[in-house]
Amino acid sequence: MSINTEVAIAWFEQRRGKVTYSMEYRDGPTSYDCSSALYYALRAAGASAASWAVNTESAHNWLVANGYALIAENCDWNMQRGDVIIWGRKGQSIGSGGHAMLAIDSTRIIHCSYGYNGINVNNYDQYYGWNAGTMGGPYVYVYRQKTTPNSAATTKQPATTPAAAGSLEKLAGEVMAGKFGAGDSRKAALGAKYKAVQTIINERLKVITASQSHNRLADELLAGNLGTGAERKANLGTYYNAVQAIINRRAR
Repeated sequence: MSINTEVAIAWFEQRRGKVTYSMEYRDGPTSYDCSSALYYALRAAGASAASWAVNTESAHNWLVANGYALIAENCDWNMQRGDVIIWGRKGQSIGSGGHAMLAIDSTRIIHCSYGYNGINVNNYDQYYGWNAGTMGGPYVYVYRQKTTPNSAATTKQPATTPAAAGSLEKLAGEVMAGKFGAGDSRKAALGAKYKAVQTIINERLKVITASQSHNRLADELLAGNLGTGAERKANLGTYYNAVQAIINRRAR
């Protein structure tokens, strides 16, 4: 079974600012709690149904049944996009004793939070620090899909990853459709275009603004990752004029 991380993150983003937090009315469509939001996001992304929207206790077994493996327990780890993080020691995490969230990159998480009364994106380390006092640590479990490359829990590497070709916009669409896998497999397929493609994905998911996207693409261009002349134009597509304008301003 494969869970499409991009679909799960998009599920959260589509409801950001549109839903509230509630442990009583947690099945949507206007309110969720942390674990029910994670459940419905992963269900939309291909996870199997449970008899009810899991909580921070039942989520552990449900994740394992859906192809996730525990890769870290209350220790440091290298967070990557798609990691599922559950706070609260098993047997003690019901209600305000636990929390569930989804990693969107190596530093940030997206989640449905009581403190924000809805879905929000936070720096994980900062959010952990804010909750260190109220949750006594908190105690942390991290799950990752077994098929995710470069994972301590990986049991089988994908056979082959198709080579990436085409404009950044085309590649971003293909990544969001699950074509190039995740982690190191995706990086290998996209090569020098990896950061630029991820930038466009983050813009589409509204994790960053268009202005931020254009500036990051300009950084990638200056780093020599997007070619020159006709190759640059082909890579940037509809982004070309905006990015080239930034390059011209920086050169003044």
